[in-house]
Amino acid sequence: MRSKGPLELELSESIRPEEILALRRRLRLTQRDFATVFGVSSKTVERWESENKSVTGPVVTLARVLWEYPQIVERLIIPPQTMPYRFWYSYRGYHCTLIDVDDKQRQIEVRDYTLERNKKAFGVISSPTYADFEELLAYRCGVAGFDGEQLRKKLLSYGLTRFDPLVILRDTQGRLPNDEFTLTLECAQ
Repeated sequence: MRSKGPLELELSESIRPEEILALRRRLRLTQRDFATVFGVSSKTVERWESENKSVTGPVVTLARVLWEYPQIVERLIIPPQTMPYRFWYSYRGYHCTLIDVDDKQRQIEVRDYTLERNKKAFGVISSPTYADFEELLAYRCGVAGFDGEQLRKKLLSYGLTRFDPLVILRDTQGRLPNDEFTLTLECAQ
Protein backbone atom coordinates (compact mmCIF):
# COMPACT_ATOMS: atom_id res chain seq x y z
CA MET A 1 0.00 0.00 0.00
CA ARG A 2 1.27 3.44 -0.94
CA SER A 3 1.80 6.17 1.67
CA LYS A 4 -0.58 9.13 1.73
CA GLY A 5 2.11 11.60 0.64
CA PRO A 6 2.51 12.88 -2.92
CA LEU A 7 3.33 10.29 -5.57
CA GLU A 8 7.01 10.22 -6.42
CA LEU A 9 8.33 8.48 -9.51
CA GLU A 10 11.87 7.67 -10.53
CA LEU A 11 11.80 9.62 -13.77
CA SER A 12 14.21 12.04 -15.31
CA GLU A 13 12.99 15.55 -16.00
CA SER A 14 14.58 15.56 -19.45
CA ILE A 15 15.95 13.30 -22.15
CA ARG A 16 19.03 13.97 -24.25
CA PRO A 17 19.10 13.83 -28.08
CA GLU A 18 21.33 10.74 -28.11
CA GLU A 19 18.87 8.95 -25.80
CA ILE A 20 15.99 9.73 -28.17
CA LEU A 21 18.00 8.42 -31.11
CA ALA A 22 18.95 5.28 -29.12
CA LEU A 23 15.29 4.67 -28.24
CA ARG A 24 14.16 5.12 -31.84
CA ARG A 25 16.80 2.63 -32.98
CA ARG A 26 15.88 0.19 -30.20
CA LEU A 27 12.27 0.33 -31.43
CA ARG A 28 13.48 -0.02 -35.06
CA LEU A 29 11.33 2.91 -36.18
CA THR A 30 11.80 5.59 -38.79
CA GLN A 31 11.56 9.19 -37.63
CA ARG A 32 8.08 9.32 -39.13
CA ASP A 33 6.89 6.21 -37.29
CA PHE A 34 8.55 7.34 -34.07
CA ALA A 35 6.71 10.65 -34.44
CA THR A 36 3.43 8.74 -34.76
CA VAL A 37 4.11 6.88 -31.50
CA PHE A 38 4.80 10.15 -29.68
CA GLY A 39 2.01 12.14 -31.34
CA VAL A 40 4.35 14.74 -32.82
CA SER A 41 5.58 15.67 -36.30
CA SER A 42 8.58 14.12 -38.06
CA LYS A 43 10.22 17.56 -37.93
CA THR A 44 9.93 17.52 -34.14
CA VAL A 45 11.69 14.15 -33.92
CA GLU A 46 14.37 15.41 -36.30
CA ARG A 47 14.86 18.45 -34.06
CA TRP A 48 14.95 16.32 -30.89
CA GLU A 49 17.70 14.17 -32.36
CA SER A 50 19.79 16.91 -33.92
CA GLU A 51 19.70 19.85 -31.52
CA ASN A 52 22.17 19.89 -28.68
CA LYS A 53 19.36 20.47 -26.20
CA SER A 54 17.54 18.15 -23.82
CA VAL A 55 13.83 17.57 -24.32
CA THR A 56 11.34 17.94 -21.45
CA GLY A 57 7.66 17.21 -20.94
CA PRO A 58 5.49 14.10 -21.27
CA VAL A 59 7.83 12.67 -23.92
CA VAL A 60 10.29 11.87 -21.12
CA THR A 61 7.85 9.59 -19.29
CA LEU A 62 6.69 7.87 -22.47
CA ALA A 63 10.31 7.37 -23.57
CA ARG A 64 11.12 5.76 -20.22
CA VAL A 65 8.17 3.37 -20.47
CA LEU A 66 9.05 2.43 -24.06
CA TRP A 67 12.70 1.90 -23.17
CA GLU A 68 11.66 -0.58 -20.46
CA TYR A 69 8.80 -2.15 -22.45
CA PRO A 70 9.55 -1.80 -26.19
CA GLN A 71 7.11 -4.60 -27.02
CA ILE A 72 4.23 -2.18 -26.36
CA VAL A 73 4.79 -0.51 -29.73
CA GLU A 74 4.66 -3.85 -31.55
CA ARG A 75 1.41 -4.75 -29.76
CA LEU A 76 -0.22 -1.49 -30.89
CA ILE A 77 0.68 -1.68 -34.57
CA ILE A 78 -2.29 -2.16 -36.89
CA PRO A 79 -1.32 -4.73 -39.53
CA PRO A 80 -2.11 -4.20 -43.22
CA GLN A 81 -5.51 -5.49 -44.25
CA THR A 82 -5.13 -8.83 -46.07
CA MET A 83 -8.74 -10.02 -46.05
CA PRO A 84 -11.85 -8.57 -47.68
CA TYR A 85 -13.46 -7.28 -44.45
CA ARG A 86 -12.06 -5.49 -41.40
CA PHE A 87 -14.13 -5.15 -38.26
CA TRP A 88 -13.38 -3.27 -35.05
CA TYR A 89 -14.86 -4.42 -31.76
CA SER A 90 -14.79 -1.39 -29.48
CA TYR A 91 -15.74 -0.31 -26.00
CA ARG A 92 -16.77 3.34 -25.60
CA GLY A 93 -14.92 4.18 -28.81
CA TYR A 94 -11.71 2.46 -27.68
CA HIS A 95 -10.66 -0.23 -30.18
CA CYS A 96 -10.31 -3.50 -28.31
CA THR A 97 -10.15 -6.13 -31.07
CA LEU A 98 -9.39 -6.05 -34.78
CA ILE A 99 -11.04 -8.82 -36.80
CA ASP A 100 -10.09 -9.37 -40.44
CA VAL A 101 -12.52 -11.67 -42.23
CA ASP A 102 -12.54 -13.67 -45.45
CA ASP A 103 -16.14 -14.89 -45.68
CA LYS A 104 -15.55 -16.96 -48.82
CA GLN A 105 -12.68 -18.92 -47.24
CA ARG A 106 -14.39 -18.80 -43.80
CA GLN A 107 -11.22 -17.52 -42.15
CA ILE A 108 -10.52 -14.79 -39.62
CA GLU A 109 -7.44 -13.13 -38.19
CA VAL A 110 -7.80 -11.49 -34.80
CA ARG A 111 -5.62 -8.99 -32.96
CA ASP A 112 -6.49 -7.77 -29.47
CA TYR A 113 -5.51 -4.27 -28.37
CA THR A 114 -6.54 -4.74 -24.76
CA LEU A 115 -5.43 -7.10 -22.04
CA GLU A 116 -8.87 -7.02 -20.38
CA ARG A 117 -10.61 -10.30 -21.25
CA ASN A 118 -14.06 -8.82 -20.71
CA LYS A 119 -13.37 -6.24 -23.43
CA LYS A 120 -11.94 -8.63 -26.03
CA ALA A 121 -14.34 -9.62 -28.81
CA PHE A 122 -13.87 -13.32 -28.07
CA GLY A 123 -13.16 -13.11 -24.34
CA VAL A 124 -10.90 -15.93 -23.22
CA ILE A 125 -10.87 -17.71 -26.58
CA SER A 126 -7.28 -17.27 -27.77
CA SER A 127 -7.73 -18.71 -31.26
CA PRO A 128 -11.29 -17.95 -32.36
CA THR A 129 -12.73 -19.67 -35.43
CA TYR A 130 -14.98 -18.38 -38.19
CA ALA A 131 -17.88 -20.05 -36.35
CA ASP A 132 -17.00 -17.96 -33.27
CA PHE A 133 -17.10 -14.87 -35.48
CA GLU A 134 -20.51 -15.86 -36.86
CA GLU A 135 -21.76 -16.22 -33.29
CA LEU A 136 -20.38 -12.78 -32.37
CA LEU A 137 -21.95 -11.29 -35.49
CA ALA A 138 -25.37 -12.77 -34.74
CA TYR A 139 -25.18 -11.53 -31.16
CA ARG A 140 -24.08 -7.99 -32.11
CA CYS A 141 -26.81 -7.87 -34.77
CA GLY A 142 -29.37 -8.73 -32.11
CA VAL A 143 -30.46 -12.03 -33.66
CA ALA A 144 -28.56 -14.62 -31.61
CA GLY A 145 -30.67 -17.48 -30.32
CA PHE A 146 -33.69 -16.76 -32.52
CA ASP A 147 -35.48 -19.68 -34.17
CA GLY A 148 -36.64 -19.39 -37.81
CA GLU A 149 -39.90 -17.52 -37.17
CA GLN A 150 -38.42 -15.24 -34.50
CA LEU A 151 -35.52 -14.42 -36.81
CA ARG A 152 -37.89 -13.59 -39.68
CA LYS A 153 -39.87 -11.20 -37.43
CA LYS A 154 -36.70 -9.59 -36.06
CA LEU A 155 -35.32 -9.06 -39.56
CA LEU A 156 -38.61 -7.54 -40.71
CA SER A 157 -38.34 -5.09 -37.79
CA TYR A 158 -35.04 -3.97 -39.40
CA GLY A 159 -36.79 -3.74 -42.77
CA LEU A 160 -34.93 -6.79 -44.11
CA THR A 161 -36.21 -9.91 -45.80
CA ARG A 162 -33.01 -11.90 -45.20
CA PHE A 163 -30.19 -11.88 -42.67
CA ASP A 164 -27.62 -9.40 -43.93
CA PRO A 165 -25.34 -8.60 -41.01
CA LEU A 166 -23.48 -5.86 -42.89
CA VAL A 167 -26.71 -3.90 -43.37
CA ILE A 168 -27.63 -4.36 -39.73
CA LEU A 169 -24.15 -3.35 -38.55
CA ARG A 170 -24.16 -0.30 -40.81
CA ASP A 171 -27.38 0.87 -39.18
CA THR A 172 -26.70 -0.20 -35.58
CA GLN A 173 -22.89 -0.35 -35.40
CA GLY A 174 -23.46 -3.62 -33.57
CA ARG A 175 -24.56 -1.71 -30.50
CA LEU A 176 -27.16 -3.36 -28.31
CA PRO A 177 -29.50 -1.61 -25.84
CA ASN A 178 -27.76 -0.80 -22.53
CA ASP A 179 -24.42 -1.75 -24.05
CA GLU A 180 -21.28 0.26 -24.68
CA PHE A 181 -19.67 -2.12 -27.16
CA THR A 182 -19.81 -1.75 -30.93
CA LEU A 183 -18.85 -3.90 -33.88
CA THR A 184 -18.17 -1.80 -36.94
CA LEU A 185 -17.05 -2.58 -40.43
CA GLU A 186 -14.04 -0.38 -41.23
CA CYS A 187 -13.89 -0.98 -44.95
CA ALA A 188 -14.19 -3.69 -47.52
CA GLN A 189 -11.37 -4.43 -49.94
